[in-house]
Amino acid sequence: MTTTEFKKNGETAYKKGQYAEAAKNFLLAVEASEKDDDQETLSSSLVGLGRTYNQQALYDRAREVLERACQLSKKKHGDDSAHYGTALMALGWNMMLRDQFAEGEETLKQALALIKAKKGADSPDVAQALDALGTLYCLDNKYPEAEPPLSQALGVREKILGRDHEDYGRSLASLGHLYMLKGNRTLPEVFFRRALAVQETKLGLEHPDVALTIHNSATEQLGRGRFREAVADWKRAIPVLEKALPEGHPSIIAALNGYASALLNAGNLSGARENFERSMKFAERDQEKNRSNILAGVVGLGMIAVQLRHYQEAEPLFERAKKLVTEAEKSHTERRLLNGMFNCYLYQGKLGKAVGLLPDQMRAENESRLTNYVDALNAITELGNHIPWPRDNDK
Repeated sequence: MTTTEFKKNGETAYKKGQYAEAAKNFLLAVEASEKDDDQETLSSSLVGLGRTYNQQALYDRAREVLERACQLSKKKHGDDSAHYGTALMALGWNMMLRDQFAEGEETLKQALALIKAKKGADSPDVAQALDALGTLYCLDNKYPEAEPPLSQALGVREKILGRDHEDYGRSLASLGHLYMLKGNRTLPEVFFRRALAVQETKLGLEHPDVALTIHNSATEQLGRGRFREAVADWKRAIPVLEKALPEGHPSIIAALNGYASALLNAGNLSGARENFERSMKFAERDQEKNRSNILAGVVGLGMIAVQLRHYQEAEPLFERAKKLVTEAEKSHTERRLLNGMFNCYLYQGKLGKAVGLLPDQMRAENESRLTNYVDALNAITELGNHIPWPRDNDK
């Protein structure tokens, strides 16, 4: 088989979400192009391999491969070429996944400028770079900055690819995820449904991108109190993710935590415990990288222990969670955590500790009510921006 065929097979497998197969073929393409001293194919194969490693959460390998790809592309095509921009885009994505948001933002902006200058504003690669930049802002909790590039990516893809293309579906899913993170109560469901209608048709039910959209939709259902629907969604998504991604992948851990939370809220304590413990087994392998998933698992196991009245078991779990929670997470975690700790102290007769939590509990409760009120106002505003309401003179 030729170098070009290895590379093509890697691209085909990547598009199908078959990342292990893609990595194998890209590696063979790299080896063959090195042997033939084919720098052009070597550079593009390294980009493909690095992107695949990103999907597999092999971030250190991806960085090494993509840094090499950038060096080769810069040397062969120059630092003002679209080839170099494409390699930079994959490297910027890697930086984002490693939580290097400032470096990733700078790199993605540079990649976007290069690609736009060489290929024009209406290019699939420009849309991909815009989508990557918007995703970075989402992960960095910069939601106002995220919407413009994500909306621009959607517009470009609609214009040049059409509404039935899988990349258009990915843009819909990205915007749905953003609106979910912003606490919008209406738009996420609309965008996820539209995304799945495209993705399931074009990518198939076994594609990991489809499973990730279902996972995000399940997360939205969980937040709206639709526990049965959330459980059903995660039952669909998790087997697909486990088949496509390496064991212990962050997306699998997050899905297991979400599934366990839905089961817990639906009253299935044994199922919830089983899935929290599965997620914790994977997450504990890299505590720094998986801190937020560990926090979710610890709080979940603590809540189960409280419901079973195993207060001595619950107390150390909540104490650990208190150390893990960050300022950014307090708004949606602190109230549950404080309530769980209060019950542990109260029912073990530690009344002094229980009373000591009351001021924080009252503050967290009031902040939660205020947040819900603000979220409701934001939802009304967002809905008004996306639906052509009739004017008085239209009546």
